[in-house]
Amino acid sequence: MEKHGGKREGAGRPPKAIEQHAAMVMKKAIKIIYNKDSDEEAQISFLKDFGQTSKGMQFIAEHIFGKAPQVIEQYNENPQTDLSKLSLETLMRIEKEMNDNKK
Repeated sequence: MEKHGGKREGAGRPPKAIEQHAAMVMKKAIKIIYNKDSDEEAQISFLKDFGQTSKGMQFIAEHIFGKAPQVIEQYNENPQTDLSKLSLETLMRIEKEMNDNKK
């Protein structure tokens, strides 16, 4: 039987060193693409271009103003019934129907 829990090879967040290396590679690539000498100048040029796209505008707005809360509206067409208010006869009929449906 295959294990599902516990420690697994390659699972979890990558080490900080890998994240830092990836960030360094991206900064070098952006400096080359925009022909800039400093990381900051390259990042500003990138953000100017990125901010002109709809995804870029959304990304920047979410980081400046915060992400809008996600609202999920739920409508329950079958609200729970207080079973204590049902007659014994009704409860027995419900039980019978439930048992019949299991077969």
